[in-house]
Amino acid sequence: MTNVRRRLHKVERQLTDRSSFVPNSHQWLEYWGQRLDGILAGTDRGRIPLEAFRAVIACGNHDGPEKETR
Repeated sequence: MTNVRRRLHKVERQLTDRSSFVPNSHQWLEYWGQRLDGILAGTDRGRIPLEAFRAVIACGNHDGPEKETR
């Protein structure tokens, strides 16, 4: 049983990042969205992984219709 548990922990570590959430899950996007807000506001001096930044920006593009200026 310990071998299975060890292997399961290894898989879980590979599926999560330092936020401890599964990448691209709702909780993961919410966590990194809040961290990005803090970084942009200057209250958080941490780093954000590029994949998290891209995912948060991609989600922001789907919040509403984009306006085209001509």
